[in-house]
Amino acid sequence: MRRNGGILWAWLALLLTVRSGVAEAQSVHMAGRVVFVRHARIARFTAVPPTPGGSFELDGDPTLLGGRLTFLEVGNPDGNDVAYDLPVQASPRGWRALATGGYRYRGAGTADDPCRMVIIKRKVVKAACRGAGVTLANPISGEVHVALTIGDDGDRYCAAFGGNEIRNDDVMMKRTSAPPKAPCACGAVPPTELRFASRAPSGVCGGLTTTSDPVDLDCGTLYFGGGQVGTPPFVVTDMEDPTTLSVDCCSDQTLILGPSSQASGGAKGCSRKGCPFGPPLVVPNPNPPQSVCVYPVYTDDARGTARCDTGEVRITLPIAGEAYLTGDILPRRCSGGSSPGLRCSTSADCPGSGTCQLDPTLQPCPICNPTTGVCNGGMNNGMACVPGSDEVSGATFPTSRDCPVSTLVKVGDIPLPLSLTTGTSVKPSFDLFGQQRIFCAFCRDPETSAFEQVSPGIARPCTSNADCKAPYTRCQQRNGGAFSYAATSITEVGAPAGSIDDFATHDATLVSIFCLPPTFIAIIDAPSDLPGPGAVSFPGRVQLGSPDGAFTDAVSPLATRW
Repeated sequence: MRRNGGILWAWLALLLTVRSGVAEAQSVHMAGRVVFVRHARIARFTAVPPTPGGSFELDGDPTLLGGRLTFLEVGNPDGNDVAYDLPVQASPRGWRALATGGYRYRGAGTADDPCRMVIIKRKVVKAACRGAGVTLANPISGEVHVALTIGDDGDRYCAAFGGNEIRNDDVMMKRTSAPPKAPCACGAVPPTELRFASRAPSGVCGGLTTTSDPVDLDCGTLYFGGGQVGTPPFVVTDMEDPTTLSVDCCSDQTLILGPSSQASGGAKGCSRKGCPFGPPLVVPNPNPPQSVCVYPVYTDDARGTARCDTGEVRITLPIAGEAYLTGDILPRRCSGGSSPGLRCSTSADCPGSGTCQLDPTLQPCPICNPTTGVCNGGMNNGMACVPGSDEVSGATFPTSRDCPVSTLVKVGDIPLPLSLTTGTSVKPSFDLFGQQRIFCAFCRDPETSAFEQVSPGIARPCTSNADCKAPYTRCQQRNGGAFSYAATSITEVGAPAGSIDDFATHDATLVSIFCLPPTFIAIIDAPSDLPGPGAVSFPGRVQLGSPDGAFTDAVSPLATRW
């Protein structure tokens, strides 16, 4: 099987692999007594063993392994999800063993640690998370799945609410009496990972509705910014190395996906907070000194859902792009000799009697030369590297994580909150007093045009002027519209893979429409017209796998290149 890459959008290149580092872990399917969700207030659930009078085995000690709690809406391509890390911490916070048997987690009740109470006992599993960290939005149209995982090797406690719907509106959702889901019926053996790799771009995957003629959105292209964006959209690179997600729960045909640990896939297979994501991304600008090289990093754990029978996939990738203002990193390069393409100042820098010549093309990122196998430009100029892509070509590719740039030119981090789906995603604009055609609004001072920072680098999102406080009284994006047009709606059309339970590769397209907040860095926000919307599509492939090697096409489940 030839190595496949994938085009990930301009802040990230996409390759998604769902790999479980939990081959010995067991999915425990619980009966749900109650689930309750109220946005920014509370998310709680209670579940019991699947059979009356039964009990949980409590396999895995969270006081040693820690845990993770995930709420996901399944069945809605634009559904909600949120994951809470439940780490081992010193008392009174964190996990402790109960004298009566079982374990309890006590959180701080803050936005980043909202789960004040999580309890695992032989007869009951329950949790209550409160405050701003409850980002699930009401109403909730799909099933609410809950996955409580203990470390990498402990049990996975899984519940799905269906059940009886007591209330579900824009204020709150409450469901009760949800029976346990059927056992995993996906493939000959339960899958423990799902791979997605995007490919080189081709065709049209979406469009804009505007105040005049409609506008096509090309596949494999990253679009960003409002109606006055100065930086054009650009094709994003494919990725050689898949990103990996674990299968936390498998019930019937539904997979609940969580992050892969570094231990299970190495740095290139890690999809947890702090891990790198894909090769560097090239962000050229018509004004070359403003061109940027971006190194994407997970700011939180990846998560998502998939269907084995239809190949529908939805994955949340909380990413930030570490942006480096590099301009043209290779103004002069070696020609001929033993290392053509190498960065140089004079011909003395070119081994093997090469000559140093001007390079008229623009390269914001170092290049991993596919012929010589060494970095051209950057801090590792002339050192060995492995290309991060092999399909998208041109003067700016391939890039590689093996070829870093100086930290002295870092200008900041760009939040990239991708929520990818194989369904169709549509985002309409709205109008408010003071601005029309708003897609992604934040509180702004109408006198200075500055956006509010509720904490350093963090803006206040809003949907109306009533959400904002003086002097930041207007709910706006930087300029109305999208992608340099007077747009009123954005659409991206994905394509599910079809049945994937044969563990072979299947074509699919994942898409995302998202909001880019202000970075509060003028050299980024001004030419990119941020805050504003973003959109991307990734034609690629999807594949399931398991730890016993149950891949087809002779692909190892532990392979780091696909």
